Amino acid sequence: MPAALAERVALEAVEQQRLDLWIQREAERGATLASLLPPDAAALARFEAETKPA
Repeated sequence: MPAALAERVALEAVEQQRLDLWIQREAERGATLASLLPPDAAALARFEAETKPA
C-alpha cells in the first residue's frame, strides 16, 4: 500500500472513531438512534460544532 494512501486511511479511521464515540455519548444522553445511525445533517453539524479544535 502506498504510504500516502496508508496515511489517508489512518486519518479517516481516526475521524470515524471520533464520530463513533460521539454517537455513543449522544445515545447515552438519550438521543434517538434514528438520527444518529447514520448521522443526519443536524447530528453531523452538532458533532462538528462540539468537537472542532479550539
